[in-house]
Amino acid sequence: MSWYLKNGKDSDVILYSKSRLTRNLSKVKFNTANDLKDQKKVYEILKKITPKLGYSLKFIDYNTIDEVTKKSLLEKNIITKEFYNFKSNYKALIINDEENIAIQVNGQDQIVLQVFQSGKSIEETTKLIIELDKKLEKLVNYAFNEKYGYLSPNLMNIGTGLKETVKLHLPGLNITNNIRKVRNTVNNLGITMNEEEGDIFEISTTQIIGTTEENIKESIKPIIDNIIENERKLRKYLIKNTEDIEDEILRDYGIISYSNKIKDEEYQNLISMVKMGVDLGILEKIDDTKMKKILNYSNPYTLAKYLGQDITNLDIEKERAKILKEIINK
Repeated sequence: MSWYLKNGKDSDVILYSKSRLTRNLSKVKFNTANDLKDQKKVYEILKKITPKLGYSLKFIDYNTIDEVTKKSLLEKNIITKEFYNFKSNYKALIINDEENIAIQVNGQDQIVLQVFQSGKSIEETTKLIIELDKKLEKLVNYAFNEKYGYLSPNLMNIGTGLKETVKLHLPGLNITNNIRKVRNTVNNLGITMNEEEGDIFEISTTQIIGTTEENIKESIKPIIDNIIENERKLRKYLIKNTEDIEDEILRDYGIISYSNKIKDEEYQNLISMVKMGVDLGILEKIDDTKMKKILNYSNPYTLAKYLGQDITNLDIEKERAKILKEIINK
């Protein structure tokens, strides 16, 4: 089963945790130099050593992947926008069947390791990515400087190269207009916070140079715990003190349960309210596993991939409504 369909700790608030490490090889130019000979060398080195890494990882030439699959990987955050947009004839993706480990080869950085796990799992993702990095470092020579650490063409990635990210569902904080206060607080602590549709927020560490992997990991943990506590309190407050909230949850549940079409511009906000209803025990028909399927298969390219069809031949809004009804009633 793919990692994003599995249950996780505190998954009422934390959708998933991700650890990322950026690395580049010594004795080759950075990819920003657009040296195809060196990019090919990196590609061939990583292809050769993939079987030695373990974890059931497979080396895939990125340019052989169809566009629907690429955009589905992007929707699931398994590849980054930077990697998707970077032009090279020698890009590759090293990935396992669960998709919880994904190594991007020849983006702006030559090697980007990513480890994912549902729920609050920073301890687990950090442990696994450091383990993977140590295995890789025995097989290749990294670009490293004693003073600055691991080198990168991107100044933000010099040092440890580690970035910790957590994706959160925060309707309580957002509806009550407390999200700005949270954003200001985390920004002052050196953590970035970005908003997406449907009350989804992403917080990430920013300090990479002049610190350690352990310090980076520990810097985000108390922030996550504080956000979880406040979000849960505000959800309960909303249900107790705001008559319209439960009605909105039930109305949005009705839309995704019975509509024949669900529009691109509305599905994320509908699903946000339904998820809050599930997590508060208002909507008992949907369990956590069903909710994860709803969150993932609502996205257009992931839906097309799941159906095994060309997206240009699909009425996505109609198919989205159909799949959501199937998930709910199964």
